[in-house]
Amino acid sequence: MRVLIVSEELPKDVNFGEERIVLSVIDSKKFKGRGIIEKRKSIRLNGDNHFVTLGNPAEEVAKYSIALNVDFVVLQDVNLGLKVALNTPKPILILKGKDPFKSGLICYTPVLFNPMIKKKIESLPFEELYLLHVLEPIVPHRAKVNSKAQDVKKFLKNVEMKLEKVKGVHIRLGDPSNEILKTAEELKVTCVVLSTDIKGKGLGKTTEKVAKESKSSVLIWRDLIKRNGFIQNV
Repeated sequence: MRVLIVSEELPKDVNFGEERIVLSVIDSKKFKGRGIIEKRKSIRLNGDNHFVTLGNPAEEVAKYSIALNVDFVVLQDVNLGLKVALNTPKPILILKGKDPFKSGLICYTPVLFNPMIKKKIESLPFEELYLLHVLEPIVPHRAKVNSKAQDVKKFLKNVEMKLEKVKGVHIRLGDPSNEILKTAEELKVTCVVLSTDIKGKGLGKTTEKVAKESKSSVLIWRDLIKRNGFIQNV
């Protein structure tokens, strides 16, 4: 696995994969002239796989993630991570703990499941996974909500049977971001997996809220859905 680490300050004991590439970005808005030279001198290179660049941090990280064809990008700055996700289809891991791949919570919409989807989910480097679908309380009759919940549960149980890493499925009713955060904390997962279609200039209110408020690490993967709708658009 090829991983782009945006800061040399990240913990060295986290298992990010076989190949770690470090990228240090000198923000061209913060540093000018002599300041750029001094900042460059302060950066300690970490082997041959350490690159230093000058420019807009989000744009530079996105550019390098594509040019180096990494499997995912790792950083700790939530705001930077959200901006990078706007500029690259590569998965963005916002690290908030030392063991992000122990357990993951995937927000799943029961629309489609096929071998391609199965392969993508299995490619996620987690020891175990949980599936979550949030029903928003927009249906006026509880009977319809209960019926919908049963259909969703049946679908997700079928998915669970076909994916060895999935250890449970959960159906929640309420605001998506609140339910995702609450479920992640209840299950004590180490990472929340979000997939999002970019609309306008943002990633979506749910993605932004979960990324900022989650106590667990957050993996934002635009390319996980390819507009098929099988992972919840948040």
